[in-house]
Amino acid sequence: MQYVLRDVGVRRIFVADAAADVVAPHGRDIQLVPDLTLDTAHEHTEVPMSAIGDGLAYVLHTSGSTGRPKGVPIRHRNVLAMIRGFCPLFTFDTDEVWPLLHAYTFDVSVWEMWGGVAAGACLVTVDDRQARDPWALAMHLANAGVTTLHIVPSVFRHVAETVVEESLEVPLRKVVFAGERLNRAAVRTWRNHGSGSATFWFNVYGITETTVYNSFHAVRPADLDTDRPTTPIGRPAPGSSMRVVGEDLRELPPGEAGELLISGPQLSEGYVGLPDLTRERFVTAPDGSGPWYRTGDVTVADEAGVLHFVGRLDDQVKVRGVRIELGEIEHALRSLPWLRDAAVVTTVSRRGEVQLAAAIVPTHGVGGDIDLTERDWAAKVREELANILPWGMLPQRIIAVDRLPQNSSGKLDRPEVTLLFG
Repeated sequence: MQYVLRDVGVRRIFVADAAADVVAPHGRDIQLVPDLTLDTAHEHTEVPMSAIGDGLAYVLHTSGSTGRPKGVPIRHRNVLAMIRGFCPLFTFDTDEVWPLLHAYTFDVSVWEMWGGVAAGACLVTVDDRQARDPWALAMHLANAGVTTLHIVPSVFRHVAETVVEESLEVPLRKVVFAGERLNRAAVRTWRNHGSGSATFWFNVYGITETTVYNSFHAVRPADLDTDRPTTPIGRPAPGSSMRVVGEDLRELPPGEAGELLISGPQLSEGYVGLPDLTRERFVTAPDGSGPWYRTGDVTVADEAGVLHFVGRLDDQVKVRGVRIELGEIEHALRSLPWLRDAAVVTTVSRRGEVQLAAAIVPTHGVGGDIDLTERDWAAKVREELANILPWGMLPQRIIAVDRLPQNSSGKLDRPEVTLLFG
């Protein structure tokens, strides 16, 4: 928290009474906000507004390879462009119910809140327990009568299984997937249950640096009844421009995979206090157009012009919809005085979920000064990392080894690291 406050230049923090002790040690002017209860008899008061298009709406920090998150400033005009581009792509009814499923530190929450307001939806809060427990979430969706759901595919899989097992009735009309590859099995599970055939499915794509969502795809039956390894992310939403380019940043023809570039009014101005990285990621194309954001995602356009997600150029991955740079976790692990080295990879659980796995090299070897079992090593590492990294970046699997595998060039051999986990 201290790094983020300093990075953005925060001078005053508005905080609820109950959380005052959490921010007190960070040396900022604290303004307490009393807990308020809804009082329908309370007299309506006009609140003066001063927000302008170029005004700063928020700053979200994304994963960084140096171990320090990068601050991405988003302005009101960026958010408005996203809302104007995406809302017309859906048909909303007058009785829509949207759950606020994602934390405000995850950019999907921006669409959930303001897209919901623009659609005239009833917004339903989701507490931490419901967000983390698929059974509790499924029950909440049924009780609240949710009609439109924005969700990560791996989480939806658990929700769909719970709905089927418990024979729940959730009046979903639209499910919008984002953050991971489309989970076709989960969609088929829902479609085969009760009113699931009346649900429309969408897959969207976007980046924090380009304000949440930029492309849109209405999922077709053909997208579900295929073993194609790529995931359709659709076409650019109105206002956004997208290109697939080669290493020279020149546009590639359909069928050739390359890096995805994004431009348009949703584009951020860069990173807070990082001019060199801003110049590296926000570029001008050889034809003089731009600026374009280099996503680092590999995509390919099919014959119909639909973009498909292929993979990543670097070591960033997505776990439960959150984009994570493996180097940031490795940097945090190496900062621990009793570890000499570490490598982080992704593995797939028995339930088909992507999870983080860390191989650590203790300073004095596995059987050195600190003689611990593998379970004890894992507990010790998680305890220390919890003071450095967010919960979602803690490895689910941890093993201790005497050395990390290397390839013939002496570099870390990530495929071999992955094999260590069986």
